[in-house]
Amino acid sequence: HEGVRLVLGQKKHPFFTRNGDDLHWACTLTRQQAAKGVALTVPMLDGSSVKLSTKGEKVYHGGCMAVAHHGMPIKGGPQRGNLVIEFRLKD
Repeated sequence: HEGVRLVLGQKKHPFFTRNGDDLHWACTLTRQQAAKGVALTVPMLDGSSVKLSTKGEKVYHGGCMAVAHHGMPIKGGPQRGNLVIEFRLKD
């Protein structure tokens, strides 16, 4: 008796990575942009976008900023994980 075997894989996305229910996005800024703050628009998987600003935030290499409820859907409910912006600074 043979059954159907289904193998699922997660396709790599060009700029998002997934960690559980959270989506991670690496944002590269110059040190000058990090110091003065910038407006960011993050295009989301569903075609929408998230707008945010780093003005007034302490942005440093390896630092993160989380945007609640903009990650992946959580199984069994309407909740979503977070969008996590990971900062990379260049000279």
